[in-house]
Amino acid sequence: MSIESKTSFRAHTGDLAIVTGASSGIGHELARLFTADGYSVVVAAEDGGVHRVAVELGAQAVQADLATESGVQALMDAIGERRLAAAAINAGIGAGHAFVDQDLATVLAIIDLNIRGATQLAMEAVNKVLPDSVKAAVHKVAARPKGA
Repeated sequence: MSIESKTSFRAHTGDLAIVTGASSGIGHELARLFTADGYSVVVAAEDGGVHRVAVELGAQAVQADLATESGVQALMDAIGERRLAAAAINAGIGAGHAFVDQDLATVLAIIDLNIRGATQLAMEAVNKVLPDSVKAAVHKVAARPKGA
């Protein structure tokens, strides 16, 4: 099943988008929609299926474990100096059963990918999206002393 993009307001030719968890399911569909809207797409996933998706969509593949700092860095290295227009941080896992029935290692693996990895990637992506002038303004506001 596939859905059609209803949100295109302009051509995105050449704009860069990244999609994580893109080897199947929702991530694959998001990557397909970005490609259909004219984005240049980087697809990322831990499994080798990401290469099949990249070939299918004419995208760039990054096979990396985004639960690790080195995996997130591999994705950011693939982007290089290019500016991001969009990021679909979709990679995630679940145990599929009650929390009380999960072992600690499983819970920590879920946290590493769904929370830590996604947060690191979001922070890295923001730096690739915002122009330097906006980042400087955000830093200036964030660094303002309390009550100033």
